[in-house]
Amino acid sequence: MTTTATTPAPVPVPGRGRRFTRNRADDTGGGQGAASPLAQAAVWFICLLWVVPIIGQVVTAFRPKDDANANGWWNVVHDPNFTTQNFVDAWNKSGLGDAFVNSFAIALPATLIPIMVAAFAAYAFAFMRFPFRDTLFFLISMIVPIVVFLSLQRFFVRGLTAGSVKG
Repeated sequence: MTTTATTPAPVPVPGRGRRFTRNRADDTGGGQGAASPLAQAAVWFICLLWVVPIIGQVVTAFRPKDDANANGWWNVVHDPNFTTQNFVDAWNKSGLGDAFVNSFAIALPATLIPIMVAAFAAYAFAFMRFPFRDTLFFLISMIVPIVVFLSLQRFFVRGLTAGSVKG
């Protein structure tokens, strides 16, 4: 009984046409294999350097103001004194709660209404045939660039800069 080895069918390489092919048996999944232990240690060290300041900010946010001002956040190991009063004060006393509600009252309608109108218009332009469809599509698609251009032109004519505009 003889066995014959079957060769896998060639697979076309994307972007090179049908002439350049490779065998599936040669496909190892890419990459050079596992990184050296020194490279892994370097990556972990860099990740730790990036995460430590974030941990410090979170720990400081949950410490009382006097403790946070008196010593560093790393002293929390010896004196674990945590509070959520900082968040309550920020929400109530500094007006963050009102600003949050105002942001939602402005951002939600300003986002949802144009998306709904654009979805209806996109459906009409994609599936309906009507007179001057292409002309109307061109005019609508040019509104944003024209408005931006006119706004910038007004700034340059008046000599305004971004720093001189008061909101």
